[in-house]
Amino acid sequence: MPRTPVSKSPTRPPKRRPGTPPPPSQTLDIEPLTTPRPHTPPGLPEPIEPTPATMLATGSAAVYQRLRSSMHADGFQHHEGSVFPLAPVDERDARGTIELKPPHIDELPLPADELEALSTQMFEQARKLSPLEAHTLDALSHIWIKQAQHPEARAVVDIDELLALRGLKPKKGGSGRRGGYMPEQRLEMLHALARIRNLWLRIDELSTYEDNGKKAKKERRKTRRGVAGPAFVITGVGGQTRLDGGLDVDRVSFTPGEVLSLYLWGPGRQTAVIDAKILRYDPYRQEPESMLARYLSWLWKVRATKGTYSEPLRVSTLLKESRLQLNTKEPARTRDRMEKTLDTLQRDGVIRSWRYESWSLADAPRVGWAEPWLRELVIIEPAASVVSYYLEHHRGALPDGEPAPLADRLRATRERLELTQAQASEAADVSQQAYSRAERGKGVAAKNRSKLEMWLASNQQDAPDVETR
Repeated sequence: MPRTPVSKSPTRPPKRRPGTPPPPSQTLDIEPLTTPRPHTPPGLPEPIEPTPATMLATGSAAVYQRLRSSMHADGFQHHEGSVFPLAPVDERDARGTIELKPPHIDELPLPADELEALSTQMFEQARKLSPLEAHTLDALSHIWIKQAQHPEARAVVDIDELLALRGLKPKKGGSGRRGGYMPEQRLEMLHALARIRNLWLRIDELSTYEDNGKKAKKERRKTRRGVAGPAFVITGVGGQTRLDGGLDVDRVSFTPGEVLSLYLWGPGRQTAVIDAKILRYDPYRQEPESMLARYLSWLWKVRATKGTYSEPLRVSTLLKESRLQLNTKEPARTRDRMEKTLDTLQRDGVIRSWRYESWSLADAPRVGWAEPWLRELVIIEPAASVVSYYLEHHRGALPDGEPAPLADRLRATRERLELTQAQASEAADVSQQAYSRAERGKGVAAKNRSKLEMWLASNQQDAPDVETR
């Protein structure tokens, strides 16, 4: 009798020893060497272009801001005691280092020549860092905050969605041509993800909040402990298999490492809101705009509780955070570039306005004005949407400089615009009853107050025209 064939169960992949990296087809290379797919391969749904977001929730902790501000060619340097590039973290609530090194490297004893080769490769990566990595960090944080249901949750994102968040437009198909993003655009994003995957946080001293079961924030217990781990754990989970068995990554799965998860999840989480237009700035030609906008978004979150958004900043601080250096031979070039940076942020609605507190070029001496200019103070007003967000979601205070009661400001603005209460309530997107109560000085729900404050801010007499990209 013929033997009945016995069905065999699928062969299970061999178990990996602890510390052994995943096979190449399941992870990103240290530096991607192959071009990603030119179009969506069979078996994967066509990526859906996300609805453009106006404001994004990202990290706001000092560690997170230090990580973002290190994303430039000089952010990581050689330090004694480490073969890999380091960036120090020396903040009030955290002290430690950010290191650029391959995952699992500490668990794999390597010969000296191989370790030296990896060190050289990491220093080459450090020189390629730019605000593109900062864009990607913010995008990953925003997507994880939206998708995560618990602190260990993994989020999934298409490469095309990351490109869309940067404001890049896919190429239209037709006449037999394939549409979508260019392979070079996807490859650039894969390089950015690979470099982010190599970021390692080692925080020796850390301050966080833990829930002690009480509602009052002031009674949460403050703890200090040392933690270490990758900034993000990133793994390729979808794409097109090549003939050599590798994978052109099309979709990635990721989760924040232990350090960032302390800030992005839980009762003590520290998140801020940033304008989505920041991610759309060119990471190379608009580096000052990208860097300064992120610094301001972090600063406004810190100041939101007391409403001191417009507290002046020194010109030297703005230059430092914009990555601009004073041209001692032609300081006017530096001044013009900084003022152009602020004008761009104002034009795009990232900030509402800016002005010097007292400095004027007309009153400055013809020579020797650069040093006094560095000490000059600049007042930067946040966009109305930023103030509105913190009023509604974080119980932020009103900006200083607006001491008049809400009722008085509503009445004065409505009369200046020659509107009825019905017209004003419609313009502010609240009911007429709610508007009437507010103008009479009665109690107003937090959501309606936020809308009214936003309407007032957008109708101030000195409000600039905002050009939407």
